[in-house]
Amino acid sequence: MKRFYTTLSFILLSSFSFAQWQEMGSIPFFDDHSNGYAVNGKAYVLQGTPVVTENGTRQNRLWEYDPIMDEWAILGYAPGPGRSISIGEEMDGKYYFGFGYSEDAALSDVWVFDPVDTSFTELTPCPCIGRSHPAFVAHLGKIYMGSGSGPDGDLNDWWVYDIENDTWAQKENIPGAIRHHPFQFGLDNGIFVGGGHEDNWARFDIITEEWTAISDTPKGRVAGTQFSYGDHGFVLSGNDRQHDAIPENEFFMMYDQEQDIWLELPAHPGNDRWACSNFILDDELYLFGGIQRGVNDSLMWKFDLNELDCLPPQGLADFQTTDVSSQLFWVSQNTSVSDTLYWRELGTEEWNAVPDAQAIYQLNGLSACTEYEFYVVSACEEKTSLLSEVHVFESDGCCTNPALEIVELTETSCTINWESILAADSYQLRYKALDAEDWIMDESVDETFTLPNLESCTQYEFQIQSQCSIADIEYSESFIITTKGCGPCLDIEYCPAPDVYQAQFAFIDYVRIDNYENASGSDGGYGNFGSIDAPEVQIGGTMTLEIRPGYTDFDSWVIIGVWIDFNGDGDFVDSELVFDDTFVESQVQTVINIPETTNAGIGRMRIIADWLSLGNACEQPESSDGEVEDYCIHFVPISSTGSPVEDAKIRVFPNPVDDQLQIQWHRDVPVHEIIIYNAIGQRTTQIPTQGMDEIRVTSKTLPNESGVYWLEFIDAQNNRLASRKFVRS
Repeated sequence: MKRFYTTLSFILLSSFSFAQWQEMGSIPFFDDHSNGYAVNGKAYVLQGTPVVTENGTRQNRLWEYDPIMDEWAILGYAPGPGRSISIGEEMDGKYYFGFGYSEDAALSDVWVFDPVDTSFTELTPCPCIGRSHPAFVAHLGKIYMGSGSGPDGDLNDWWVYDIENDTWAQKENIPGAIRHHPFQFGLDNGIFVGGGHEDNWARFDIITEEWTAISDTPKGRVAGTQFSYGDHGFVLSGNDRQHDAIPENEFFMMYDQEQDIWLELPAHPGNDRWACSNFILDDELYLFGGIQRGVNDSLMWKFDLNELDCLPPQGLADFQTTDVSSQLFWVSQNTSVSDTLYWRELGTEEWNAVPDAQAIYQLNGLSACTEYEFYVVSACEEKTSLLSEVHVFESDGCCTNPALEIVELTETSCTINWESILAADSYQLRYKALDAEDWIMDESVDETFTLPNLESCTQYEFQIQSQCSIADIEYSESFIITTKGCGPCLDIEYCPAPDVYQAQFAFIDYVRIDNYENASGSDGGYGNFGSIDAPEVQIGGTMTLEIRPGYTDFDSWVIIGVWIDFNGDGDFVDSELVFDDTFVESQVQTVINIPETTNAGIGRMRIIADWLSLGNACEQPESSDGEVEDYCIHFVPISSTGSPVEDAKIRVFPNPVDDQLQIQWHRDVPVHEIIIYNAIGQRTTQIPTQGMDEIRVTSKTLPNESGVYWLEFIDAQNNRLASRKFVRS
């Protein structure tokens, strides 16, 4: 339980988050992907989006910022093609920039701006694929560049430009998958690159020219801004790898290369910014530009980097918390000389101070089922830090319902487990079939309990209630299970969907199987839509399949592959690839033939929509992105040329059945025989019915084993008339 309740707690958090960020005047343009740096008391910014000049050309404006007056002035325009989504960095008082997209081309040119005479000089262009938003670091007399978005997709190449010798050289590729919009900075003899929709971060040694992995705490975040300052690298704002919001505590992070750790810094105000920019003037960091959750923001904010000399502790947590004590934990910065812990019961006025506190701190004398909060302040050599975040925790001893976990699931039983609750004297459990009205009650059950006498291939819900002397509480939310016996799609554990799929750029938006429709939208990379109510498809017949892809940022195309496990063995082999197509932009429709050798019962179909390439149903190239969806299909054993029979004309009862099954059908339904199949499509019984309209199937004829079975009604021409499901108890 992590919550903030009191006004004072909110004030403390606000001071931690915003006290070091000062609001400046608005910038005179709304833009993203701008490039800025500062030198000799002034800042210079190349506007991210080109504008139409007086002579009709498209060029990027050059702005100058005066921090004393807090004013902006236009100095002119950058030469060369007007570019969007470009990149640049300062080195030795000059600004190096390039790449991006013009109106009709991906660019590979590089320029240098000299603020002394506001001149631009074009350098030798990179002999590489033109691209937008690559990694780009100007460091120790060289430019290091790689990855980014080319005309045919993302890249992972790596190039070094020697400014003195005016030469480009290609080096070993950036480790991991292809990427764009990464973060990057240079420190000492290392160039650091990470993110860009990929989790891995790596260091390029400029002496040995080798890559090594570093901490990937910021994960696959994209499209923020970055810089190096002193002995540390910094990432600021951006989105997560799927262009969703990043947590506020990760807005501003500092990398310590000696310890290979990332430290959280005070978050900038507002939401995270996509494609923002920064510059540093006199040890003060300026953040501007970009888009906040779809809105262009004209505000500029300033952060005093001298505050990094004494940062507040981070990572506050509690553990081994009982009803009377808790161990409190935090991480102090390496500049801290001592820490003072402040704690109190939530809602009280006075804080208890513990000077020179050491993490881990044992806090005793707590009351059961009570909420507490604490924060920590560090003292450094010459200053005191701001307050840390406030951490709220609750002591044990509350009457709550436990979290349930499935231990074993069979056709006729389900064993569940839970951790004991300190305040609970006993537990009461109730369960029922999902469509039943009455609950089955079990009182005083232990922490491991088996629900017996269940029906196979049936959905059940169960709830638990802790019985406490200190309080009465309601039952828990329902826990839903489906017992085994439904067939391969639900009973067999298929290979998991390849984890490279994250639906960053493309996903499966809509699927239609004959008359069954599913508008799923993005499922973050994988969606399992298999159920016991699977669409019915005839063996030896055909199935119409329609698939529509969706896109996160811009319309593109995908490669689609479809596999069906016809033999029900739990594998998707190459011969079961029933459809594949490339360059699918909006939707695709196909008719799939169902082989006569298909196992009757509920089988599985897997659909993959891949943005770049297609492997097999279980393994894909690391560079892939897109989405996977699984569906169940009920394969009916006998093909039919007749008309389907209405449900009302055939009755099957009781269902579930124990010792005798009654089957009745209307006299105008020409039933010649009835065949019983099990859930995996094996024929168990064949019953002739000529001239009858009713039959009783006794226990001698019924299948011996409990489970789900199918009745197939066949006419004299061997046409399937209807199919009905029943459960043998």
